[in-house]
Amino acid sequence: MGRLAEVVVGAGGASVWSRTMPTVARIGPYRFFFFANEGLEPAHIHVQRDRCLAKFWLNPVVLASSSGFAAHEIRRIGRLVEENRGQFEEAWREFFPS
Repeated sequence: MGRLAEVVVGAGGASVWSRTMPTVARIGPYRFFFFANEGLEPAHIHVQRDRCLAKFWLNPVVLASSSGFAAHEIRRIGRLVEENRGQFEEAWREFFPS
């Protein structure tokens, strides 16, 4: 299945960080990001498409919350989170060094 994927932040990519909502990746219609003030929470990723939002914990990948997405789309997004978990965890560690 061909998906358009744009990696926005990679190793050493601090110069492209947004201060409040760093975008980690764009895959198809989805933007994957986190909020800069969430470093005390366990690693997670937010997903946005239009006005729909979801939040997934990363270890293990589990849906934390969702608003506006249909169940079949949440399953699709969950698979994308699972497939890209390493990239998301790396971006989390770079932004929130312990």
